Amino acid sequence: LRWDNNIYFYSCPANVQNECTSPSGQPVSLGTTTTADAASGVAAVTNNAPGQFTLGATAVTWTATDVAGNEASCQEVATIVDTIPPTITCVASVEFTEGQPVTLPNPTVNDACDASVTLTNNAPAQYPLGTTQVVWTAADDSGNTAQCTTTVTINPQPVACGMTVNQNLALTQDLTCPQTALNVGANDITIDCQGPTLTGQGTHFGIDITQKSNITIQNCVVKNFASGIAVQGASGCANISITGSTFMNNGAYGVDAVCLTAQN
Repeated sequence: LRWDNNIYFYSCPANVQNECTSPSGQPVSLGTTTTADAASGVAAVTNNAPGQFTLGATAVTWTATDVAGNEASCQEVATIVDTIPPTITCVASVEFTEGQPVTLPNPTVNDACDASVTLTNNAPAQYPLGTTQVVWTAADDSGNTAQCTTTVTINPQPVACGMTVNQNLALTQDLTCPQTALNVGANDITIDCQGPTLTGQGTHFGIDITQKSNITIQNCVVKNFASGIAVQGASGCANISITGSTFMNNGAYGVDAVCLTAQN
């Protein structure tokens, strides 16, 4: 109960709390006051409420004025809260071939109160072969979060004559090649032919290992090339392992290794 001369409020509207529905603000129903003036009567009741209420608490001052000019006031607090998480919808799955750049499609995100929802994910810097679950998180300015998942599948690079091998490779089919069949393009590689045959036409190499280290070739049948496997290294051939393999009808050598070590 607040008094000011001969005018007073019996009651001020109760504080109100509304869920946020727009990032730019929204109207709020404030309620009504009860006033009285025993002498001259109430002339006007006004408030300083904004047209649109934004997220957070806004103090609204109600002022009653009687005919004689006396005033009384009270305060109501209108609070806009955001307790509802954003909505987020991911692309369910995407596929790429080994060696391709991986570009993930962004999810569709909406939020009733935040026009610029923060979007993050746990995608790795490099994807392994097979499937990786990438979790996307949408967070609004009030700390509400929602998640969805995109499945990323990296398929092995199709095995073809002349391909460059940059990751471990398991051969699944025979190859007949007019040029070098496989070029090792990185260190720390295992090529497992698993039984299929690399067949040439009397020229080039079955497998070319140039300036690479820690290479394992296993379970290969290599035939009809100038050399079955060519190993070349200007500073030596470090840790080149060839096991369980068969070489037939390959020009001068099954394995042709030229490994030079620099000398002073």
